[in-house]
Amino acid sequence: MENGWVKLHRQLFESPLWLSDSFTKGQAWVDLFGCANHKDGRFWKRGIEVQVKRGQIGWSEVTMARRWRWSRTTVRLFLKWLESAQQIRQEKTRLTSIITILNYDKYQDPIQQNGQQTVQQKNNRLYNRLYTNKNDKKNKKEKNGENKDLAAEAAAGSEPPKISELDPRRIVGSDWNKYIDAFASVNAMYLKFYSNKTERGAIQEVVDAKGRDRALEIIKGLYETNQETYAPKITSPSELVRKLGQLEAFLGKKKTSSSFVPSAPVSLGKFEAVRPMMRLQE
Repeated sequence: MENGWVKLHRQLFESPLWLSDSFTKGQAWVDLFGCANHKDGRFWKRGIEVQVKRGQIGWSEVTMARRWRWSRTTVRLFLKWLESAQQIRQEKTRLTSIITILNYDKYQDPIQQNGQQTVQQKNNRLYNRLYTNKNDKKNKKEKNGENKDLAAEAAAGSEPPKISELDPRRIVGSDWNKYIDAFASVNAMYLKFYSNKTERGAIQEVVDAKGRDRALEIIKGLYETNQETYAPKITSPSELVRKLGQLEAFLGKKKTSSSFVPSAPVSLGKFEAVRPMMRLQE
């Protein structure tokens, strides 16, 4: 039982079953691993950027108490015990607490990262093969030959089309990063959007409606528009879908009256703040 490791999907840590009751100490310990950053990243709190490195998690006692259904005193004692056992290190600031899991690399083998990339590559190859076969059959039925025969192109030496080229508005792989990361300025818990299909679906819906560039521009502008008195307050993709009409109406009025153009307060670098399986890779 001491050798090897068990691979758990990120969605487990946001499932109703996982969060249904008060956590045990062991469950809380695993939860810290599940929600820690897989690579160096950052988030914003009260408009201030907070750097979080691999194996760290930026949660306050209030956040952990609410998530684990504990009192703040119980959380504090538990973290103090982990620290005395040399399992974690705490760095407290006026904004939040940064918890460093000292044995993170020991339990999160790099093989997991390679495994994720391999699975994504296999999925892409499978998609391309299915798409090609589908078009081959369609071409045989069409007499005018207007559609290109993807299989013939591949045989002639051309590369199979990428998913993003087949459907320019479909978000795939690491493309998700820039859209989800853009919510960091309005939602400190934005990392949970990586494992939430509803929120990711909402982002795709906005991209489908407005296009990639415009959708990203709207998301990056949320920090500024949220400060406006009469603007709809939006902190998640699902809220953006529900209030998109209100937001565009507000922006239209602002632009007409004062030539107001929303802009993001910060420019996010490309980073992977995944808790091991969260970050989407090509």
